[in-house]
Amino acid sequence: EPPAGVHKYERDTTALLSAMGISGLGFSHWSGDISESNREIEVLMNEDKNITAEYEQNIYYVDGNSPAVSPDGRSWATAYRTLQEAVDRAAEDQGGEVWAASGTYTSTSGSILVMKPNVAVYGGFSGNETERDPRDREAHPTTLDGENTRICVTGASDSMIDGFVLTRGYQGGGGSGVDLHSCYDMVIGNCTFINNIGYS
Repeated sequence: EPPAGVHKYERDTTALLSAMGISGLGFSHWSGDISESNREIEVLMNEDKNITAEYEQNIYYVDGNSPAVSPDGRSWATAYRTLQEAVDRAAEDQGGEVWAASGTYTSTSGSILVMKPNVAVYGGFSGNETERDPRDREAHPTTLDGENTRICVTGASDSMIDGFVLTRGYQGGGGSGVDLHSCYDMVIGNCTFINNIGYS
């Protein structure tokens, strides 16, 4: 905020700039006439200024068999063990990607995964990739198993989930594989739905 473009301010007034979230990316820094890494900045408009919010790829890794003692999600070697940890961390950065290694993920809560805005979650990794494209979803299936007890995914606006098998989701009153209540512009790609039960 404000949106990209030319904006006019009275000379010597202060403008508040805030870097908004962008799906799959994390804010890096401001460039141009300001060099700052804080997401929100105040700028004294004492002359014409050109300021750009710069973004970069922001990836968190998940492996249910991660051996990391103190996981931070920043590499396969230090991967989180649960998808929710990674999604929450990316959301704190106002955007990013989550790469999940093959395996079966479940939970003891009402939903295995609660999506967050501006976060894209990808499955189908073997657990050593450095790029997204080489992943093989068929060779390395990444499964969310609701165990006929819980929702697999609770959706969020401006989010994405891609490359998962969603099975045995269960919910009365809504979707059980993916619950899309009260969200919009969520992308679901390359996912397989098997034996999910939802009723009203």
